[in-house]
Amino acid sequence: MSEEYFTNRVDRYMSFVNGGGGLVDFYAELCDILCKYAVKCDKAMLCDGSNLPSLFENEAARKLELEASLVRLFNGNNRDSISNSKHATNPVAYAVPTCQLPKSFLKRTLNFHSDATITRNLLRAALDHESSSSVRLSSAYLNLTPSLLSELQKFGRIVTDDKNDNSSCSDGSVYILTAGTISHGFAPKRGTASKPNGFIDKIKDSIPDAFMTLVKQVAAAIIARGGKVFMYERPGWTFHAKGV
Repeated sequence: MSEEYFTNRVDRYMSFVNGGGGLVDFYAELCDILCKYAVKCDKAMLCDGSNLPSLFENEAARKLELEASLVRLFNGNNRDSISNSKHATNPVAYAVPTCQLPKSFLKRTLNFHSDATITRNLLRAALDHESSSSVRLSSAYLNLTPSLLSELQKFGRIVTDDKNDNSSCSDGSVYILTAGTISHGFAPKRGTASKPNGFIDKIKDSIPDAFMTLVKQVAAAIIARGGKVFMYERPGWTFHAKGV
């Protein structure tokens, strides 16, 4: 990666004691599964595109094998080892490993709960537990899926000018933090000017406007229920935090 990637960058790391109750082993196994499925490709193969098609022989069988391995991992006994850990008596946080693969990968939905489904269920459970629940969401790229945005629109209450409004909608709201115009990854960087590249440069130049269009669309979708979108602006910094 370029040196610029590590400039003015603050990452937060966690140190797991005793394997995090099985969490570290879980991710180690996940990496092993993905590496086994991945195609080993050297420089010569990349330079000679004619060799690439042969790399994908038996692709359908390999995809099914990958799915079976992921199902065993995500639906296996890993969660039991975490919940039975002696360090889980007073938990300060819960980690829920998820995975998301496009339906086009197998031409159908995979046989385990996807990240999108788990996130949706988490939001629904929050509202079922407490109707006034609120959501804090941070995203470097505010390209929320329609299904996620639909769930977020269920939080909060309709904002009206009627002081006698006794709407039964929930009182919580959605607060979203995203990158500002000078602090998102597409903002022009000083000292990185390059020779014009025609069509490619036109695409790059259009990205900041597209980003702002997404921000406005999300804000318009949640503002009626008291939701707000905040934009992080800090000269020389890039906002890249993600989480719910």
